[in-house]
Amino acid sequence: MRLVLLYLAILISITATRPIPATEVELTASERIVLTRQALSGDLEALDRLETDDAASRWGLLVRGYALQAAGRFDEAFAAWERSAELGLRLAASALAAHHYERRNWMEAYAWARLVMEVEAALTDGDLDDLRGGWALYTAVHAAEGLDEDQHRAADALAAERVEQHLAAMISPDDVGSQSEDPPLDLDVVQRTRPNYPRSLAENGVPGWSYVQFEILANGRVGETVAIGASHDRFARAAVRAIRKWRFNVDAMDELPGTGFQQIDFTLRR
Repeated sequence: MRLVLLYLAILISITATRPIPATEVELTASERIVLTRQALSGDLEALDRLETDDAASRWGLLVRGYALQAAGRFDEAFAAWERSAELGLRLAASALAAHHYERRNWMEAYAWARLVMEVEAALTDGDLDDLRGGWALYTAVHAAEGLDEDQHRAADALAAERVEQHLAAMISPDDVGSQSEDPPLDLDVVQRTRPNYPRSLAENGVPGWSYVQFEILANGRVGETVAIGASHDRFARAAVRAIRKWRFNVDAMDELPGTGFQQIDFTLRR
C-alpha cells in the first residue's frame, strides 16, 4: 500500500539529568554513557561497573535487561524488565513487547503492546486516533495474527491483567517520560535534526521507536550518545545519528546538564 504521508513524532519533550557530582568514585556523564554502550553490547563487566546504588531502580533494571538480552540471557532480561515495569517505567513495557515480538512469543507481545496502547491512550485523554500508524497498535495487531481464537481470548485476558497491574503506576505524574530517576532540567534546543526514516522499514509500513541517552557538552554540542532501547536496530541508528547533530543553548541554562534523554517515535500515516 502506498504511503500518502510519513512523519516522525517526537512525543517526549527533551529532558536532562542534573550533573553527576565530581568525586573520586562517581562516573562522569561521558564515562557512564560509554559503559552503558558497552553493557548494551553484552559486556556484563561493564554493566557491573555501571551499576551502583541504582542497580535495583526501574532505570537500572531496564539497562540491566538490555545488557542481559545482548548476552543471550533472555529469561533474566525479561525478569529485569518485568520488575522495571512493576516500578512504573513505561519504557520497560515497550521493551518487553518488542523483544517478545522479535522472538515470536505472540501472546506476551500482544499483552505488553496492549498495555503500551492503554498507557498512550490514557496520556492523550483516550484519543485512540493518535494510536493509528503507531508502533504499539502495529505490534498488537500483528502479534494477534499469530494467535488462534482460543489463544486470542487468553491473550486478551493476559492484557487485561497487565493493565490492572501496571497502568496506574505508568500514568503517574511521578514518571515524567520514562527517563532515569533524576529530576529533569529544561533544555533549550537551538538545532534539532529530524531522523531519516529507514527506507526499507518505511516501505514495509513498519513504525517504531528509539530512546536515546546523550551527553551535552559545555559548547552546546552533543558528546557521547547511546540508544538505550529501540524496536529495531535501524531505528536506533537513525535516532542516534540525528541527535548527534543537535545543538543546545547552554548559556540559557542555570547549570550545565549532565545527560539528556529523548524518545523518538517513527510513525506512519496513510
